[in-house]
Amino acid sequence: MPGKRGSPGNIGEPKSFQVTLPLDHYEYMTLIASMNRLGLTENDVAASILIRELDAMFKGGYHEKTFHKVKKPTEQSPTASDNPRSV
Repeated sequence: MPGKRGSPGNIGEPKSFQVTLPLDHYEYMTLIASMNRLGLTENDVAASILIRELDAMFKGGYHEKTFHKVKKPTEQSPTASDNPRSV
């Protein structure tokens, strides 16, 4: 359907990155993991939460509502060599 977008879903290979959290948040993820909720490890829990939140943001059009659209320039911006300064 034109105009409708779904979640990006599982596109391509997963990517890994590191996140630094406050200690109390990490300990809470440890508790959730120990209860076998959302995953078995803190990393599983964090991935589950992040994916859920990003999917909701994508479906809700967060990127379209929050950020100003940047217009592509019609002409290439002049460079320093194109516009020398008079000395």
